[in-house]
Amino acid sequence: MIETLNSIEYWHWLVLGAALIILEVFVPSAIFLWPGIAGIIVGVLDFAAPGISGAVLLLTWAALSLVMAMGWQAYR
Repeated sequence: MIETLNSIEYWHWLVLGAALIILEVFVPSAIFLWPGIAGIIVGVLDFAAPGISGAVLLLTWAALSLVMAMGWQAYR
């Protein structure tokens, strides 16, 4: 499992983020928007600092997704 997480490259995160944002266009509910934005942020982070482990990137993506979704609910 760890080697699978470590084989994920930055462009995988960018594709995941873009796919989730495109999915949000077809399912307008703001459910896929925040994980999509988090995926793009993690992709840029992985591109800028390629030495970060896959597990840390996955946890960062999950944490960013939750924080942004909760922040949106509090704002809304």
